[in-house]
Amino acid sequence: WLFRLRYWAVMSLLAFVICFPEQKDWFPLHVDQEDVSLSKKEYKLLTYNTMQFSSMKPHSAQFPNKVVKYLQDSQADIICLQEATCHTSSQYLQNEDVLRAMSAYPYQRVLPGKKVLNMWVFSKYPIIKCERIPFESFANASYYCDIKIDGKIIRVINNHLESNKLNQADKTIYKDIIDKPDKESISHVATHLNGKLAPAAVLRAKQAEAVARVIEESPYPVIVCGDLNDIPNSYTYRKMSKGLEDAWVNNANGLGITYHEHFFLFRIDYILHSPSIKTYQTQVDKVSHSDHYPLWTYFQL
Repeated sequence: WLFRLRYWAVMSLLAFVICFPEQKDWFPLHVDQEDVSLSKKEYKLLTYNTMQFSSMKPHSAQFPNKVVKYLQDSQADIICLQEATCHTSSQYLQNEDVLRAMSAYPYQRVLPGKKVLNMWVFSKYPIIKCERIPFESFANASYYCDIKIDGKIIRVINNHLESNKLNQADKTIYKDIIDKPDKESISHVATHLNGKLAPAAVLRAKQAEAVARVIEESPYPVIVCGDLNDIPNSYTYRKMSKGLEDAWVNNANGLGITYHEHFFLFRIDYILHSPSIKTYQTQVDKVSHSDHYPLWTYFQL
């Protein structure tokens, strides 16, 4: 029995070693944090899918919009937002309200469009170029901003890749299966959900390839952030993270859940970056203003 015990212990250890490169993308663990250079200036980048600023609730000093207030208090140097569409009616949050509230950021770019959910980049440093990355999508987009920070230029790519388009009914079905699983129901739900997930995955793959080309051709170090709508080790993640480092994997511990609604708990928001950029103190803020949590990191150039 002792031999068998040793055999299974060795096999378990071997399996762990083989799977560790994959496992660390899901559940990184760090006992000690790397030293940070005290001679270099630090900057903070934040990415956040705001769920339309939590359904476009108005903002004022007396009754602040919780998402806008969070952004104001974040002290980030660069903010990348997804699903940040405002309303045209003064009864709701308008673009002008956001611009006024974010006046601490003199450099601002919004990617609007009739079929695209607004995406914003707010920066305390000059944005010298901004361009959309062309790819097929129903209502999603990616674009990059070249930002000059204390004499150095980096390319920040803000992403909101294809959504799986799961509606409230789909999420309720999923929750019911989690609560009361049975073989027939699981098979039915799997078929139903696959009908939505598969087409979105095909589109995301093409979008990831388009973004990867921009990363590869960039003349500057890159930070790739936003809502990729896909999990670690997916094709989307592997394609876009090739040659880059993952700020969460490098600096944080645990699952890093960023999407948190109706038992759907996934890490689908990321900050990826060129190896020449040093990131540290990467965190997910557990604020429930949106169906996503904001993700941020400090970085040095």
